[in-house]
Amino acid sequence: MSSSPRLSSNHRIFSEVEQLQQELAAVQQRCRQLEQQLQAQSQVPSGFPTPNWDSVLNSLFAQAPVGLAIFDPAGRYLYINPILAEFNGKSLIEHLGKSPQEIFPHHGEQILKICQQVSASQQPVVNCEIHCAQNQPEQCYWLANYFPMLDNQGQSVGVCLMLIDISDRKQSEVALQTQTQFLQSIYDGANQALFVVDVNPQGEFHYCSLNAIAQDWTSKTTAQVQGLTPMAAFGPEMGSLLQTQYQACLQREEALTQEQFMVFKGQSRWVLSTLSPLRDAQGQIYQLIATCCDISLNKQAEAERQKLASIVEHSQDLACIASLTGQCLYLNTAGYTLTGLARETDLTALRLQDFLQPQSVAQFNQEILPHVLTHGHWQGKLPLRHWQTGRVIWTHYTISRLSDRHTGEAWLSAIATDITAAQEVEFKRQQMVSMVENSLDFMGIATLTGQPIYINSAGLDMVGLLDTETATQMNILDFYSPEDRDIVESVILPKVFAQGAWQGEFRLRHWQTGLTIPVEQHIFLLHDPQTGQPSHIATVTRDITERKETEARMWESENRYRTLIEASPICVFLTDAQGNCLYTNDRWGEIAGLNQAEALGTGWSQALHPEDRDRVYGEWLQAAQSRTPFHSEYRFQRSDGRTTWVIGQALELTNARHEVTGYVGTITNINERKQAEAFLKQQSQIINQVHDGVICTNLRGEIIFWNQGAERLFGYQPAEIMGYHVTTLHPLEHKAKLEVDLLEPVLDQGLYNTEMLMRHQSGADFYANVRLSLLKQPDGEVIGVIASVQDISERRSAEQALREREERYDLAVAGTNDGIWDWDLRTDTVYYSPVWMEILGYGEQPLPYTIDTWSTTTHPDDLGACYEAVEAYLSGERPNYRVTYRAQHCQGHWIWIEARGQCLRDKYGEPYRFVGTITDISDRRQGQLLLEQKNKDLEAALMELQLTQSKLVQSEKMSSLGQLVAGVAHEINNPVSFIHGNLTHVWDYMQDLSDIVESYRTAYPEPVPVVQALIEERELDFVLEDFPKTLQSMDEGSRRIREIVASLRTFSRLDEAEYKVIDLHSSIDSTVMILQSRLKARAERPAIELIYRYGNLPKVECFAGQLNQVLMNILVNAIDAMDEVNLQRSYTQNAAQPSRIVITTDHLAVTNEVKITIHDNGPGIPGAVQPRIFDPFFTTKAIGQGTGLGMSISYQIITEKHHGQIAFHSQPNVGTTFYITIPVCQRRS
Repeated sequence: MSSSPRLSSNHRIFSEVEQLQQELAAVQQRCRQLEQQLQAQSQVPSGFPTPNWDSVLNSLFAQAPVGLAIFDPAGRYLYINPILAEFNGKSLIEHLGKSPQEIFPHHGEQILKICQQVSASQQPVVNCEIHCAQNQPEQCYWLANYFPMLDNQGQSVGVCLMLIDISDRKQSEVALQTQTQFLQSIYDGANQALFVVDVNPQGEFHYCSLNAIAQDWTSKTTAQVQGLTPMAAFGPEMGSLLQTQYQACLQREEALTQEQFMVFKGQSRWVLSTLSPLRDAQGQIYQLIATCCDISLNKQAEAERQKLASIVEHSQDLACIASLTGQCLYLNTAGYTLTGLARETDLTALRLQDFLQPQSVAQFNQEILPHVLTHGHWQGKLPLRHWQTGRVIWTHYTISRLSDRHTGEAWLSAIATDITAAQEVEFKRQQMVSMVENSLDFMGIATLTGQPIYINSAGLDMVGLLDTETATQMNILDFYSPEDRDIVESVILPKVFAQGAWQGEFRLRHWQTGLTIPVEQHIFLLHDPQTGQPSHIATVTRDITERKETEARMWESENRYRTLIEASPICVFLTDAQGNCLYTNDRWGEIAGLNQAEALGTGWSQALHPEDRDRVYGEWLQAAQSRTPFHSEYRFQRSDGRTTWVIGQALELTNARHEVTGYVGTITNINERKQAEAFLKQQSQIINQVHDGVICTNLRGEIIFWNQGAERLFGYQPAEIMGYHVTTLHPLEHKAKLEVDLLEPVLDQGLYNTEMLMRHQSGADFYANVRLSLLKQPDGEVIGVIASVQDISERRSAEQALREREERYDLAVAGTNDGIWDWDLRTDTVYYSPVWMEILGYGEQPLPYTIDTWSTTTHPDDLGACYEAVEAYLSGERPNYRVTYRAQHCQGHWIWIEARGQCLRDKYGEPYRFVGTITDISDRRQGQLLLEQKNKDLEAALMELQLTQSKLVQSEKMSSLGQLVAGVAHEINNPVSFIHGNLTHVWDYMQDLSDIVESYRTAYPEPVPVVQALIEERELDFVLEDFPKTLQSMDEGSRRIREIVASLRTFSRLDEAEYKVIDLHSSIDSTVMILQSRLKARAERPAIELIYRYGNLPKVECFAGQLNQVLMNILVNAIDAMDEVNLQRSYTQNAAQPSRIVITTDHLAVTNEVKITIHDNGPGIPGAVQPRIFDPFFTTKAIGQGTGLGMSISYQIITEKHHGQIAFHSQPNVGTTFYITIPVCQRRS
């Protein structure tokens, strides 16, 4: 099977050679017939020259895509075409008269012998290979064909040699042979059983070959099973199983892998098999490769492993298996649950250390792991971390070193039991004790009668007591000054017993100094947990001495700052947390036009310009929500309409709990700056609109300004060139000279203009006109140079071309045999060259240089046609001026003249000069008249040949397009199917994660600060809301791609060579899908509307790909025509009169035909063009946009291939309708 592409390639080459041979023989025969007919019909004298058919053949051979040579009967060169001459490295003259040995030293003798054989036998010799390396850097192979050349009497007059280059084919054959040997070595040396199965077009399976392993399993050789079906090769039971598997792979059209229990040579074994389909160039499956691996031992080990794994998996403790370095290999369900690790996490990317709290990692690495590796076991208490919340999980941790007694492989086993609950109780108790002892506040407990039983260290220090024992001998009233005790006893303590607590500012006394201590005191009752009755009095008291002193200083500072704010030249304002104005200074009124009372609350917003108000609100809200400083430029508008540009800035004010209590900000008048920026922006825009490059440098030559014109000229972006020396823009060899030659003149004269060579960023040089002037400060100080650069390369090239053209013109006039005339249409004067005069016989007595000289010498019967030709060409109706007429010789007889001319036009398209030549064609005129009819016949034959070649090229293109489209569709379909299929799992995973997050939020409404910060940073609520929408968009996108791939597959049936029964509507839909990009809305028009009016059609038998090509040609022409009109109209006009295509299908039951009608509302087909719509090579499109074959090929596909009809009706400015009718069932010839 692997050799089929090479055989196909050889067949195609031989077919092309045979076709060229037939065409060459036909042309030769036709030329001989024409020559015989011309000689028989000619009435001219016997001495009159006959056409030189060799020149005709030379013209044909020169265009042939193969090497051609003609030898005389002695084997000497008579002719060689350019392709073969170029290969030989010699000119035509160097070949003539020489033998093949002189040109081909190695193969000349062989060529000569074959030429002599062909000449003598008059029988062609074809398909001879020649290996030649002459004048070529690589190996070259030619396919040689020898043909006898006979005269009118059938006698041999020479031999024609046709050489076709087959070097690429030869190289492909060598590469294919090498690759085949390489694949065969892999095939034979594989350690798995390989079965190669052929698949015929009917879907039947026959064995092709088995490798050594497969032959050992089955006890059958390749020769024994080759060509047999599975049942014939391995019996009904095994064969039926294999047949079913092969059929499943063929239906899925993709690789199929499965495990199965099979019996070979009486031995049962588990086999892992993979079936892989191979496709030919048309995408059809022609072979299956079955790869089989014995996995019986793996299956037994897997069963034992599953038993043990089930026990570990259902354990309530964490169980983990890891490598000796700690890399995790397995974690049971309890482990995932205990640590909060997501199931989809790549476990092998984690180590045992990653499950520990960071502070325990060092102990594990330095103590525990070395101990286990040395002694085999360790157990103790270790803190794990929860992957989702980061909380500590205290465990009783046991880790052991295990090993396989067979392989010696070792690993670690870790078991962890959760003891977090007991650990947390002990930790909280220790935590509370530590908090109380280390608090800076006074904390104490007393009995209900007022006797202290505990005071912390901070409390003792605050009141000047040395120890708790001293305090327990006092009463709580003793901690207050005598004048405050009555308030405590009569007011504060009754409120504590009645309400359970009291909080406020009061005073304690210091036992050592007697001074009062201002405090913030909280007194509350403690209750017996058993009875719920009050059992003790407790207090938390904070020394606020420093705060009171700070408040006093702040009051003084506030007075000072208020005075500064009132005197400030900028506006200062203060708001609350909601943005309500609380204060503004007097400068506010001057800028905003509102007094302080009007600005309070939300009144300040009335001063905002209406066009800026919503933007400022939004920016203020965004700053407040993100807790970032507010900074914005906006306008105030006074009641009299005057506007003022300002910069507003604000910072948040926070309390001790970091809560926003308000905002303080400033407003600065920037009116003058805005006016200056507007002026500079206007000036910059003007400079950037200048087409020339404008460059500014400082006096050191460093570039400081670079406009868009300079970007276009030099290719540098401003960021790439700023700061570089200006000589960077010049060729290296000119830089040193330019630094002196340019700067000195401009400094001396103030203005300097010159032409010089510049260099583009790409390295290309161009000539430019450079105008230099000085860059000055407003006070006149020179600070740099301004350069205006204009590209004059085109002008220089035009000047050089003009000089060369004038020189050529002078030489042409002096050396030509044609008469030259030059008509100045503005002055109506005509120049006639001496040769022009000589053609009419006026060599020594020239005629006047006027247009009348030409008109009076022209035959009266031809003068009108000549004038019409001149007017039609000058008005643009004719693309060229070429006319044949009769002129009167000075001796009185008439001669035939052929005139050619070309006009020059000004920038408005008006002709101002008409130049041309005349040629005396009297001698050839008579012969030309006799040959015209014969040439027409030859042109018709040539046209038919060209049409056939064009069709072959078009067919090859469409075949390649079908293969490319099918390949692209196939390559896209697999990954898209993978993506589309996995979206369902992604959606389920997203739902699971969402449920987990919501459960976590319910269980932990107030997460730790680290987690809360991460939730806010990653915008968890937005992600949960947007994730389903993203998945939905991905699902819709993948479905859209699958639809497009299906359409591509349908459309890719371009190269199917057999009739297929298809759904015609699917073919239409796939063709329209390919053209979707052409139908979409564009800047100049809305989308082209497509209306389907489908009838109830039966399945149609047709060439699906060729019918798609017809539909594509008609639809593309319709879109092109409508777009051409749309470009000439505005978008509004196009929207009012939208482009529309209507596709209608009907079943004609009487004739059992289907009819497709495609109507568009485009400009219609002009009446003069309609008769030629189906002509080959006729097109109304510009050169390069159409071949003229689309509708011609479509006509032949419908009428010849499908025995149907295609017609159209078109009305200008109304639209065009194409009608296609084809039989439902095709008749076979």
